[in-house]
Amino acid sequence: MKKYIVLFVLCSFLLSCITGCADVAESWSEIESGKEKESSFKEQMAVTATPLEEGYYVIEGTLDEISKNELILQAEDGQAIYFKLAPETIIYAGENKELSEGQNIKVVFDGKQSGEEIADISVIAVTLLEE
Repeated sequence: MKKYIVLFVLCSFLLSCITGCADVAESWSEIESGKEKESSFKEQMAVTATPLEEGYYVIEGTLDEISKNELILQAEDGQAIYFKLAPETIIYAGENKELSEGQNIKVVFDGKQSGEEIADISVIAVTLLEE
């Protein structure tokens, strides 16, 4: 009986190690793909974004894709712009509504402008525009 308990514990430990390693590998690949997307859209962002008095930037467009930690916005001039969402990002869609693809949204973000690019972007809020 002790052999079965030891075997069960070893199998459980091995399974948890394999699963944990798979999660780490998956999150690593997500981080790398996010960096590629982010760097390709920095230039487009500086041209399209409207600065506010408080030092923030605003951009409006159509929601192309949204997931737990990223958002792709189709700007009014046709550019696809990628945003990485943080856990503290405020997402407001109004009462009893959810954001879905194809809706008009406004993204408020902060960043450091250097020449033609905006770097170190942090999304503050995503709101649904009333039609």
